[in-house]
Amino acid sequence: MAAKTNGYYDDLVESYLFAEVARRASKYEAEHPDVKMIRMGIGDVTRPLPPVVTEAIKDASDEMGRADTLDRLGIYYTGGKNSPYIWLRCPDITKCADYDEVIAGTPSAADPDAPLSWKFFDYLLQKAAVVGTPGAGFGTSGEAFLRLTAFSTKENTQEAMERLTKMLGTE
Repeated sequence: MAAKTNGYYDDLVESYLFAEVARRASKYEAEHPDVKMIRMGIGDVTRPLPPVVTEAIKDASDEMGRADTLDRLGIYYTGGKNSPYIWLRCPDITKCADYDEVIAGTPSAADPDAPLSWKFFDYLLQKAAVVGTPGAGFGTSGEAFLRLTAFSTKENTQEAMERLTKMLGTE
């Protein structure tokens, strides 16, 4: 028996948050086939979660919720404790010396008024091959945040935090 697709899915506008995240991630993946991209943005919500997965999500959430990585980087965040999501305040990467070079050719480069969360999304994707979810898609209160999810493996979560640390230059 095939799963039924919500009929509203076909009516989503092109700029729908998760469709845009998927489009940008797929483009990056096609352009960089030899780079392991880590998807920390959205999970597959069409499938039931078996106990082994819920335990893995708990472990990844605990790992992501560990304060040491984000605290060491001086990044404000909320969530991660008893929650599969962490919201981190996007650092102003537009001040990074390599910002223009890194995001060249991305939608953020073409739109100087893009919200910071989309700029950080593109920078993180291009520089660290990590995909999160721009907070701007959740309304104006989310514009300065990126949402990361624990719907990944503990190993991917650890690697994503290592890449974030390397990208922001704090070992």
